[in-house]
Amino acid sequence: MIRKEENDFVTFLYRRRKQAREILEAELRGHEKKLVKTRHAIERTPRIDSQDIKSIGALQNVVRQLEGKIETVKRAPAWKLPSYEELRAQYRKMCAVPRVKRVFVEENAICIETECLYGQFYRTGLFPWSRPCMTWHRIGQFLIWLKLDRDEVRWNNLTGTKDTMHAPTGIHSNGHASCLGTARDPIQSAFRTYEYERLASIVVRYAECAGQDPQRMMLWPTVKRSEVPQWYRETFPQKKWPKFW
Repeated sequence: MIRKEENDFVTFLYRRRKQAREILEAELRGHEKKLVKTRHAIERTPRIDSQDIKSIGALQNVVRQLEGKIETVKRAPAWKLPSYEELRAQYRKMCAVPRVKRVFVEENAICIETECLYGQFYRTGLFPWSRPCMTWHRIGQFLIWLKLDRDEVRWNNLTGTKDTMHAPTGIHSNGHASCLGTARDPIQSAFRTYEYERLASIVVRYAECAGQDPQRMMLWPTVKRSEVPQWYRETFPQKKWPKFW
């Protein structure tokens, strides 16, 4: 089963990367063709009056714009066509991301099935002399779609929603996040540069964070620390409070 999913992943991504490169090649040819025509137009334009000079100036601006577009296309990450072995290594790295249980392909998306995710909530005391504490909450198991045709992410809490939300970060019932916050730029960057293992770690972590409204974490059931997997306890150890508490 795992071997089949790995082969499907490699075939799917190789085909998409090849198509992306072919699109770049066509785009580059189009820009270069326009550039040649524009330069010829500059050479043929007479330099008699001020109107001719303005026309030449406009054409020179077009040349600069096309040269900039050509340089941008040449620097695009899609030019590098990965080998099958590189894609296999990428699949294994995705599977090795903490809390990722399974990675497979579905239509135009990479799907990530997670283990049960947990989140933290730091409670301050009701009174100045009250001792603060940290609680763990069971958020649930997720299925996450990385939609490559639209460069977007969709989350689905397989355990169920709380107050029409899949996660404390404000992932609504349709699976989309209302505001990705600081995760927005890293997610878009990972899509552009094909760093799917980094993207997997970001989207999994996003589902278990407290978000802008930490009180939402209280919607999910509180659990004992002994239930929380070892990885969480080692990565997010119990906060040590000052001695005067």
